[in-house]
Amino acid sequence: MHSWAKKFDTIYIETEILSHPKTQEILKKFPNSLVVEIEFYKDVFHRSGQIFQVQKNSPKLILAKKKDNYLYDGSPYAPNFQHPHFYYNTLVMNCLYNCDYCYLQGMYSSAHVVVFVNQEDFFQETDQALERLGSLYLCISYDTDLLGFESILGFCKDWIEFAKTRPRLLLELRTKSAGFSH
Repeated sequence: MHSWAKKFDTIYIETEILSHPKTQEILKKFPNSLVVEIEFYKDVFHRSGQIFQVQKNSPKLILAKKKDNYLYDGSPYAPNFQHPHFYYNTLVMNCLYNCDYCYLQGMYSSAHVVVFVNQEDFFQETDQALERLGSLYLCISYDTDLLGFESILGFCKDWIEFAKTRPRLLLELRTKSAGFSH
């Protein structure tokens, strides 16, 4: 059993994506976790009275469908290497790690991890941006350490495969993970 399988003892899943292939792929990695069906991820992620550091000891995994805002303008304070079209997406909200210096510590009131499984919609929006802008510098791990989740999600592999056929797409993957074998 993978070490993360013990960490996520409860998995919340939006009803709409119960049968999504990525949902099923992720669930196979957590055969002993309690699965709780929910209508909307924010009902769990944004409920009041949460204590981030207490939750960090036993975070829950929330599988959801992102419905809009697939691309965001990159911060003018983040390095963009003079690329005219710097954007980021939010494939995952929150992180496996608990680094004191990280801005994510104060970004959300919840320590639970939200994973948006509908990669096809992120890909479609990225293709539309490439068509509209001509080129794109896209950070896919702005609000998480995506490589740290790779053995669970496989998103890095999916995005690298996607980018291989789009030479005008430059991906950025920020990580502190040592899991480069993925």
